[in-house]
Amino acid sequence: MGDEVKEIVMSHMRKDIVANLLNRGERLDGRKFGEYRHIEVQKGVIKTAEGSALAKIGDTQVLVAAKFAEATPFP
Repeated sequence: MGDEVKEIVMSHMRKDIVANLLNRGERLDGRKFGEYRHIEVQKGVIKTAEGSALAKIGDTQVLVAAKFAEATPFP
């Protein structure tokens, strides 16, 4: 089977899987539509930054930080 045919077949299979999950009221990871992943936010996680936060949503983590300094702009 050529790569193009494989992609067409896989695309149809994915659509069927998603359609079946929608009919059952589930997401791809098994959660119901009204169920949310655990959410946690911590501020001030980096002590040397003027501002920082760690956000966790399920297994995903995002770390942000801001550092300010007065300086002469450069081109």
